[in-house]
Amino acid sequence: MNKRTACGHSACGCQARSASRHCSTECERAAASTESGCSCGHDACVEAARERSIDGNQGEGNREADRRYREGATEFARTHEVGKKA
Repeated sequence: MNKRTACGHSACGCQARSASRHCSTECERAAASTESGCSCGHDACVEAARERSIDGNQGEGNREADRRYREGATEFARTHEVGKKA
């Protein structure tokens, strides 16, 4: 009996291909990196990502993420002298 296992990329919900730990070459690459999302392109993962996007963008948005973005942009501008004339 050929038992199918879950994809080895922790963010993916697909079944691994036979003779592989992953469902796609995209997941093989992503599993070796620090990517947090799944972009394998399979219908189930695309739908799950769409639902997470809708759930995460309700109301005013994520204030903590906005704050971190502003702080990062400010620090980048400060350290790279963005907007200063030579």
